[in-house]
Amino acid sequence: MASFPAAAQARIAADDRLSQMLHDFQSHLDQVRDDLAGSGVQLYEWYSPELRLQEGSTTIAFDTPAESIQVTYYFIEPGRIPCVLRGVRTDKELLSTAEECFGLDMNRQ
Repeated sequence: MASFPAAAQARIAADDRLSQMLHDFQSHLDQVRDDLAGSGVQLYEWYSPELRLQEGSTTIAFDTPAESIQVTYYFIEPGRIPCVLRGVRTDKELLSTAEECFGLDMNRQ
């Protein structure tokens, strides 16, 4: 799962740094989408400061302060502790983390 903070389009358009961050976030996700899917990893992308996941009767909450501009990636598998990365990451970093967290071998070059 990949989270970009909720930000109004006007704020993104007025802030070059935020606009570049959003572009990089989306670009790197697009580059890993097919590789992850091919390895059985579902990629979800959302634009909100909060995520709540239900596993059985347990709810796991991931929150980012509303004023924070924090990109976060959550690698989650039921029954395991999530791997969390903060800050925009490259496609190579995302694939490497998926391999480590989920015990995958994607045979990348």
